[in-house]
Amino acid sequence: MNTLWVNGPNQHFLINLDLISSGQYGNFDAVFIMEGDVAPVKKFWLDSLMDEINESEFAILGSKYDGDSWDEFRSSLPLSLQHHINGNAIYNITHPLLKLVIEQLKLEADTPYRAVPYDYRISQILVEGMLGVLPELPHDILERWRAETGNELPCNSEKFRRWWDHHGNTVGNAAKAIRESRVIANYASTNLLPRHLLEEEASLIHGARQLLPWDKNKYNITLVISEWHDNLATNILTSMETAEHPFSQVILMVPEDIATVNHEHLLNSTKATPVSINKRKDDFFDICSAPVRTEWFMITNSYHVLSEHVDLLFSNDNRKVPVIPYTPADEAHCFIYPECIQKFEDSKIFDSDNKFIVQDNDMVFNTRERDIFCQQWKERKGDNTKFPNKYHLRNKDEVKPSATTFISFLSNKGNLNNLYEFTDQTYHGKRNFFKRIVSFDEEIAAKDGESILANDILFQAQADYRTLQFAPTFTAPIATKEPTISPTINLIAKPTFQVFSSWRACRWWCSLIPTNWWPQNPNEYAKCEWKYSCSECDECLDKDSVVDSPLD
Repeated sequence: MNTLWVNGPNQHFLINLDLISSGQYGNFDAVFIMEGDVAPVKKFWLDSLMDEINESEFAILGSKYDGDSWDEFRSSLPLSLQHHINGNAIYNITHPLLKLVIEQLKLEADTPYRAVPYDYRISQILVEGMLGVLPELPHDILERWRAETGNELPCNSEKFRRWWDHHGNTVGNAAKAIRESRVIANYASTNLLPRHLLEEEASLIHGARQLLPWDKNKYNITLVISEWHDNLATNILTSMETAEHPFSQVILMVPEDIATVNHEHLLNSTKATPVSINKRKDDFFDICSAPVRTEWFMITNSYHVLSEHVDLLFSNDNRKVPVIPYTPADEAHCFIYPECIQKFEDSKIFDSDNKFIVQDNDMVFNTRERDIFCQQWKERKGDNTKFPNKYHLRNKDEVKPSATTFISFLSNKGNLNNLYEFTDQTYHGKRNFFKRIVSFDEEIAAKDGESILANDILFQAQADYRTLQFAPTFTAPIATKEPTISPTINLIAKPTFQVFSSWRACRWWCSLIPTNWWPQNPNEYAKCEWKYSCSECDECLDKDSVVDSPLD
């Protein structure tokens, strides 16, 4: 895709503002740009807008992004993007600040700034003037322009600062150069349910894609939870007491050697939803082996809890089928992440042309199709239902059943679009149905036999060892590629795929674990062998000085 296509709408904006300012079509003070995806949702919306316009002076009156697609990474976005006023706004063509900004946009028509949408570029100019923060530009376009012209972009910070100080900085004055609208709400392609707009005061909604909520009369849904150890599933089961969710029952997939006392503890963790326990040797085949009796099911694991609202989306048509978020299997969104590449390659077992990457936690599985999928899986791969090594580490030739391979199967079968509608999360965003409570790093470490430090374990350790001075609550950092913004789509970040982060392998909680530092017999897996967690603690680096754990 040619990222410079945005220059067309930019020029359209500038030319039309010039025409209206010229007086050729009458004498006007302001222009309201109302795109085709702006929908009036209340009567007398134009009257409400006029009342707001007449409240006080402004250069631009509009709205920031009101959706929730940015929630997980908003703080990592450039300030000028976080606070930019969407292009659907009222522009006061008589205001001196807007006049200066418009002339600046014209001067930049042959520079790399033409790859930035005009509304975002206006925000960049204003933030640079207010705070001196330089704008971010598409690197490839900037380098190509430098090579072709031999020029460097001028620094305009001082000029923009003078503009803002003279025309925009109105502290103590009721008038503001940039005013946020109560009448216009900007959702910019966000998938929404009717409940999301119940308390919306705005009369005009931009970009909302309204879908249907879960229909309990049509969809009976089971939640499958993969559990491994430490009773971590208690957290997600407890969260079902307060969350709004569609699940009519829960199937807990647990290790075959789990103690009976733990059965009772898990079964009593929630009274709101019936829970059944199914034992298995390992989690490799949970998608296929879970004994689901309802027509539909979802799957997650005990490293998560339910979100406050599990807002499943369904198509707003006669089909009313589940709407599933996906990541495109392409260079920009997938092929720079090893995990995504692996999912893509795995999916070719059925449809070699599959282009959708779907996370297991986002999928609403059709149980009948799941059964057929798993049967064909076994026919193609054999009864490959477990990992061959002690610590559940995947061999490179093993392909695990997943949501992505499931939709590849349906695509190859030809009925994918009969059962589902798909939404590109890199454009429309998505809501997480489940929230992670165990860091990705600890999850990886657990597959190598290390302990998981859930909150309940820490609390118990604190009660058992009261004399220890505790460090602050620890949240392991997650190393991800910083979200980047397409120069042509100013509200959507590329999805991130987590990678294992590196730091000195000695967590502050290592001394809390009631396990020996070094094995006392050959069969014991002790803390100094936990290479991701405790292997570089002083007790492990200096074996001669080791004493037993204070909790032993």
